[in-house]
Amino acid sequence: MNSTTTAARLMAKLQQQPRDRMSDGRSAWHELQRVAHGSSDLVGKKLPPPVADRIARQLHEILERARPALHAAGVSMTQLARTAFGEYEASSKNIARLCLPPGSDPARRGIRRNALQFRQLISAIATHTGFNEEVIADEALAGTPLHPACAATPEFNELDFLSVALSQIVNQVDCEFDLFSTFQRTAAARLAGLQSGSKLCWPQYDHNAPTSEAEREGYNADWKRATDPTQVWWHDDDQFGLTNEYHWQPWGFGSGVLQDDDFFYVPHALLGDIELWNLPSPDVDRGAYELALSRELATYRALNPNRLWPMDDFDETTRQPFGQTVPRSGSDPVLHGALPYYWWIVIYPHPRGRRLVPALYQPGEEGGAYLLPLDLQALAMLRHAVWISPATEMPVTTRLRQLLSDPDGPLLQAFRRTAPWLVHNPVLRWDEQRRTELDALAAAIGKPAQRR
Repeated sequence: MNSTTTAARLMAKLQQQPRDRMSDGRSAWHELQRVAHGSSDLVGKKLPPPVADRIARQLHEILERARPALHAAGVSMTQLARTAFGEYEASSKNIARLCLPPGSDPARRGIRRNALQFRQLISAIATHTGFNEEVIADEALAGTPLHPACAATPEFNELDFLSVALSQIVNQVDCEFDLFSTFQRTAAARLAGLQSGSKLCWPQYDHNAPTSEAEREGYNADWKRATDPTQVWWHDDDQFGLTNEYHWQPWGFGSGVLQDDDFFYVPHALLGDIELWNLPSPDVDRGAYELALSRELATYRALNPNRLWPMDDFDETTRQPFGQTVPRSGSDPVLHGALPYYWWIVIYPHPRGRRLVPALYQPGEEGGAYLLPLDLQALAMLRHAVWISPATEMPVTTRLRQLLSDPDGPLLQAFRRTAPWLVHNPVLRWDEQRRTELDALAAAIGKPAQRR
């Protein structure tokens, strides 16, 4: 490998790091990542035989269900192994040693005990089938000490519990409504549409043509970004997830997503009013933080006694969400001015795009929407953010604990209510219309010409 190639790969890795930083959580996939690469007592060690055998048994069942999708994609077991382990390990035997059929002897089959290889196979299955790798890992690790639900609770703190609960809800709703597949269809339709003359870039702003020569260069840069498959859900942003001396909150303003009701085709749940941006870092100056919080609470109580809450509804006729950021007609403009500043939890593709995560979203104004995966870093930030209602206030993590203490509670119900909206997003509606017209064209071509 020459120095140019090495430098290019290093630069690509450095550019990817801001996205990779947003992956530290307590889901099954993250735990497998942690064991394979990161901070775990099992790193560099073989998994205990009962753990490896159970994962292999469950992975066999997953792979059997995935075979039709792999066959439809023209992917053989050898090709799957090549994706998982590289060219020199491209043998179906390497997959067989990670999957345990019913009644098979693990010792005679030679089941491997390497967490990294299990992770690689799960990732390869997700790549070729379009399955959510988070859901695959959740099923493959079920009932083992690697699964967060079975982990020793003394190791867990409040943020760990919140992370597990949020991840489980996201996976549950994904399985119920096939969300990950719908997001993938949207990405494919958007990229194909742009090449066919569409301007639609949902959930980001549409890619409109330049109106002057001065806009040409910027338009070309925007076009390159709009047609980049890795930036369908998040624009590349070197500051993504970072903090600095000016803002202790992780940076989440660079995603490029919409700031109005049209964003809310994504499954979402209202979190509410949060005080965050006007608070200094409590780790730097706790006294300044407490004084600022007292001032902000007093201002809130004085100015917002009758603050309007989002309507959060869906028009079945136009197939559009409404009432999230724009008020119903006839409401007081003073009261509804707060709508873009409410906070939401959304189910959204991970920055790397191969699984779904809970994410924190605020439409905002001039600085763009704030969108950040609710990983452990974001949850740590929310310990110092304050949820406010007309009657009380509390740390956001306390509010999340209340919402998540009932697994069938308000968050899950909100996600279930709004998840069906996703299939009606503008890109899929455009694609539906295009397919209808193509079918009509094909039918017309097959008919004899009509004499006039």
